[in-house]
This record gives sequence, C-alpha cells and structure tokens, in this order.
Amino acid sequence: MILDIMKCLYDKTRLRILSILYYVNEPMCVGFVEESLQLSQPNASRHLKRLLNDGFVIVSKKTQFVYYELNPQIIKEYDFLNCLLSKNIKEMKECKEDIKRFENLKNKHK
Repeated sequence: MILDIMKCLYDKTRLRILSILYYVNEPMCVGFVEESLQLSQPNASRHLKRLLNDGFVIVSKKTQFVYYELNPQIIKEYDFLNCLLSKNIKEMKECKEDIKRFENLKNKHK
C-alpha cells in the first residue's frame, strides 16, 4: 500500500488536488476543483478517479453534483499525510494560488 501511496503522490496535479481538499476540509464539488486548480474537466476527472481508486478520496452525490473529500481513514492510517499536505499548502507556489482561486470562488458563490 505504501508504494501505491507514493506513486499517487508523485503526480503534481494529484498532490495539488489533495492539498486543496485538505485545506477546504469538507466535500468539494468537481467544478470547484476544476476552477480552483484551473484544470480541464477531463483532466480533473482522470485525477479524481485515480485518487478515488487509490482510496485517498471519497465521493458523495447531491442532486446532479458530485462532491469529493479526503478519506479520513487514509489520513488516520498514514499520519505523515497530514504533515505532507500541510507543508505543501504553505510551501508550494501552485497550492497557494489554488487556495486564492478557491477563496475567490467561494466568496463569489455566497
């Protein structure tokens, strides 16, 4: 399992998705993921599917919207993920920009 985790985290886009989900700390709709990270719909879907298959995220549906959130079990089981994602948010330039875009989107939709 640890090798699968490392393979999944090696991809910059997946790491950015996990970081924004960690920051938000609640279910996030696919559209917000796409817009916050400036990803195309197919690209976001492909990475979210991989994260779902690897157990990093869980999915829920409300009406026609699909929401993703970090799987709390994997965070509990592999506590180094808390440190990694927290540090990534503070240090990775793209993550800082993703968070700014997310905050702008959230404020626009209030």
